[in-house]
Amino acid sequence: MSETITVATVNAGIPEEFRPFFRISSMPAKDAAIPFFEAFWFAIKIFAPKIKLVRPMQTIISTSPFEFELNHCSFTVTTNKSVINMVAENLVFLDVVKTMRYPGAIRVAVILEEFVHAYMNVTDEDLTKRIVTNFYDAVTLVDGCYAEA
Repeated sequence: MSETITVATVNAGIPEEFRPFFRISSMPAKDAAIPFFEAFWFAIKIFAPKIKLVRPMQTIISTSPFEFELNHCSFTVTTNKSVINMVAENLVFLDVVKTMRYPGAIRVAVILEEFVHAYMNVTDEDLTKRIVTNFYDAVTLVDGCYAEA
């Protein structure tokens, strides 16, 4: 397989009016990652029209350990094994490999969850999941976990 998914490809999939709010850092990805990016683009199309986007977030799309550069500095962030994706301040970390382990609707939901944390500044996990299921009716909550509706 060839490495075909670049930052330019990812940006092209984001609706133009929302691009300034999603600053993308990404490793070149192989075709096998296309379902992840389709879920990412779909999550943006669900999420962005429902809120007032006021500040951009840096979205790092890779796998743990995340390696990226900001303002002439290099950073490495390693997540715990149980962490799928995460937000730290204005940085959204989306792990392609861990997210791809989930079926399509759940994949979208776990990405939406990070958008809720980052853009809506919600820290409570239960509230975050209720917001996600309110925004995205393809999932429901069963015992506090996402399930396809």
